Amino acid sequence: MNTLGDSMIVHVVTFRMSAPELKSRVRAAEQFGARLGALAGKIPGLTGIEIDLGRLHGHADMVLTSRHRSYAGLEAYQAHPLHVEVAQFGRTVVAERTTVDYEVDGDN
Repeated sequence: MNTLGDSMIVHVVTFRMSAPELKSRVRAAEQFGARLGALAGKIPGLTGIEIDLGRLHGHADMVLTSRHRSYAGLEAYQAHPLHVEVAQFGRTVVAERTTVDYEVDGDN
């Protein structure tokens, strides 16, 4: 952790879609990923967002990586009405998710 106070929070979430067929899982991941990606620039404290599809080799159908100015910023992102709306859609297409949050120097 950087003692100068310029650390950031990285929020990583893996998702496995609920559809049984690969084609349907890919379509659901694309739709969900597009909705999550559209949050970029719309929520204060969210400094970056990346969606990864197709390179996950069976471990997950999609990975979200977002960056936040602080843990408070992450909490505000999660409670923001735009994120809540996207998360509600996610609950209709996601079977499993795993989350890890960690702190990095702000310039990483």
